[in-house]
Amino acid sequence: MKIAKALVAAVCLAVSAAAWSRAMLQEKVYNTGDALKKPMVMTPFTEFQNARKIPALDLYTLSGEPVDLRNYRGNVVILNIWASWCAPCIREIPAITKLQQELKNSKIKIIGVSVDDSVTGLPRFLKRNKVSDFMTLVDPRKTVDNVIPLTVVPTNYILDGDGNMVGVLRGYLPWEDPDVLTFLKKLEAKYADPAKLEESGKQQ
Repeated sequence: MKIAKALVAAVCLAVSAAAWSRAMLQEKVYNTGDALKKPMVMTPFTEFQNARKIPALDLYTLSGEPVDLRNYRGNVVILNIWASWCAPCIREIPAITKLQQELKNSKIKIIGVSVDDSVTGLPRFLKRNKVSDFMTLVDPRKTVDNVIPLTVVPTNYILDGDGNMVGVLRGYLPWEDPDVLTFLKKLEAKYADPAKLEESGKQQ
């Protein structure tokens, strides 16, 4: 009986969390206008018709310092959700690391977010895989799952210059493809300063 009650409670909590997550994504901020034309390599990317508010994320550096994403306002932020047990994630990291360096002085920030259950060994893991320069944060409480229930890794959340979610990209992406960088520049031009889009959306 106790086991049955515990299972029911767990299911209720899971349903409640999913319902809350969907409710958060229903809060529209502005209409994003015409969708960007995307190259073949960006087929997995979905651009939202409306920018959506997201809940606060509980993120930390590998050394345990808290990180507030509001410090990245004015930039298009791509949160690359990954895990050390995910082979496609590991395959992506070298190309993402290179892009992080190439985009250093732009308004595009690609930030890794690990959802590993144990984060203490991540620095050693990255060093062993020769990707210790990969800019990544950790999410020990899995708060990214409150944005959209995480069904696959890697998954990328695209945030505009005000921290609203404007798109999602699920699955492996060949980041080294030149068309990826070209498309990221289009995202920067459209979303780094969303004030005009937001004003246009309010007038509709």
